Amino acid sequence: MDSFLKREGTPATLPLKPGTLLDYQGRTVKVIETISLERVMVNDESSGQIINAPIYQLKPLIVSDSSTATLTASSSRDYADYGDKEWTEINRRFDIIFPLLSAQSRTLDDVKAVSESSGFSVAMIYNMIKRFEATQSKTSLLPRKRGRRKGTRLLDAKVEAVIAEGIRLHYLTAQKKSVVRVADFIETRCRTLSIEPPSVGAVRKRINDLEPKKTKRARHSHSESKQEIDQVETGIPGAERPLDFIQIDHTQVNTIVVDEHDRMPLGRPWITLAIDVNTRCVLGIYLSLDSPSFVSVGSAISNMLLTKHDYLASLELSVEWPMYGAPRKIGADNGADFKSNYLTRSVEDYPFSIEWRPLGGTNFGGHIERLMSTFSLWVRELPGATFANPKERGDYDSESQAAMTLYELEQFIVRHICEKYHKTPHKGLRGATPYQEWERGILGSPGQPGVGMPSVYSDPNRVRIDFLPFFYRTITRSGITYKNIPYQDIELFGSERLARERKSEEERKSLFRIDPRDITRIWMWDPVLEGYHVIPCAVRDMPAISLSEFKAHERELKNRNEAHDAFSIARHAEDNYQLVEDAKEKTKQAKAKRKSTERRKYNAMKSVKPESSLPNEASPLQSTNGFVDVDIAAFEGAEEW
Repeated sequence: MDSFLKREGTPATLPLKPGTLLDYQGRTVKVIETISLERVMVNDESSGQIINAPIYQLKPLIVSDSSTATLTASSSRDYADYGDKEWTEINRRFDIIFPLLSAQSRTLDDVKAVSESSGFSVAMIYNMIKRFEATQSKTSLLPRKRGRRKGTRLLDAKVEAVIAEGIRLHYLTAQKKSVVRVADFIETRCRTLSIEPPSVGAVRKRINDLEPKKTKRARHSHSESKQEIDQVETGIPGAERPLDFIQIDHTQVNTIVVDEHDRMPLGRPWITLAIDVNTRCVLGIYLSLDSPSFVSVGSAISNMLLTKHDYLASLELSVEWPMYGAPRKIGADNGADFKSNYLTRSVEDYPFSIEWRPLGGTNFGGHIERLMSTFSLWVRELPGATFANPKERGDYDSESQAAMTLYELEQFIVRHICEKYHKTPHKGLRGATPYQEWERGILGSPGQPGVGMPSVYSDPNRVRIDFLPFFYRTITRSGITYKNIPYQDIELFGSERLARERKSEEERKSLFRIDPRDITRIWMWDPVLEGYHVIPCAVRDMPAISLSEFKAHERELKNRNEAHDAFSIARHAEDNYQLVEDAKEKTKQAKAKRKSTERRKYNAMKSVKPESSLPNEASPLQSTNGFVDVDIAAFEGAEEW
């Protein structure tokens, strides 16, 4: 993995419509047509060769033409910086062009009809479609004024970083400091760093560009701002085509999983699933021992957005799962894990919205709840199943019978989804399978055109980063610590600490992101370079375990009253792993020894003559005087040698 990840706007996407120019293995190709749900036919622009290309191997075409480049780059503004009026206009324009975006064939008459109903010219409609398809970012639809683009920053990047920190620490607080007070602080900080301070007007301009909702929440109490902030309307949208509406929910799996190394029971994991209401296909999944949170939801959403090739490869599975893509709407309940500010901010600039289940709306999540009920039946035959109630469980000891690791359980679930669930006739689909409905809805059928292949996100890592949890820490000489796990990059942290050493405690904090599935590295945000640095765990021998596994090892050491720092936990995890490996080797040796013993015993048994049926009678070959009495007559007539 690269040590630095540049973050510029929304991740680029690859439209797979005929005529699109893409990169395939270093060659410029043009999409001709869709062959299947996982492949497209492309034409090599240089050689004219026709290629049957897997969609996961297609990449965005790097062009030098400046006019094209402006279309392939999203706005440099963060989506949290857009105001309410701007978002209203952005969403209005998106709703206008959405029917044209989702149509497999787009005619001039279709565009003219939208033009007449919306008041935009035909050229403007085409322009908005072109911008959105190139970026898959709704903010690209915002009208651009002539001259210098709004939001353009002319100040030095270091000055901008100081302004941003000053606003965050001194303006967006309940103290309600004035702009002048904030500007005074920024001026002092700049002079300390020997850089030219900005004017009060420059600071005021950046404060005015803040999102009103964000400002009100930060500077006013909940009761003060509640009346001023509009709440999201709820409703049940239609689902006439694939990706029109996705439902997401969690459930706890009725199976106990074991640790990968020592095979000790870890508990029941939670699963988050995303289902396409129209086709009943599963588009996203996330399995974890952690309770549901925005991490679960965000991970399921990123899994839904991306093609499944890399994910299936990580599970070592060779199954078909061609379902992916950005939906129009996502339906979710009102739990804190769904309605977190972090999740709302993460999905803001993606081309879909989240709709919350209305209070008392029992039918709103019916499809996902039925899927969860079906899912509970899949796992009841697995070792370690806990069943639905004590009566069903009977005398079955779930913990002692548990045998599957989290990884093995995920393999089982994904294989079941792809090979059985997607290919089993569904009553709600008039006897068709979810796979058939997805294929029909995407590629079309006689008399019924499909919606076309969803655009592919060209940078999967960037999509995953957008949905990772974040935290703030102050960099010290020993690095930083997150949940008892130390992270260190001596060179990078050293320069960063020196740049912030004269600041207050709050001002010295930096932004980090962590993937809870692998604690061996985190990402640190660099406000000057506008990208992420990858920071390794300070415990070099730390195995690639999840945060939940780390916590389980920590609890075990605590219960044994032993040291439970990160180094001890790493040793404990490795020792457990080595114990298992040694046990496996001893088991092999014991099996070989038992096999050898059994072989000798069997051979010995074969060489021993059967006992006499008359054990109390003297054998004809036995003598009480120590000599053997032999009946010579018995050998008469024997051949001599």
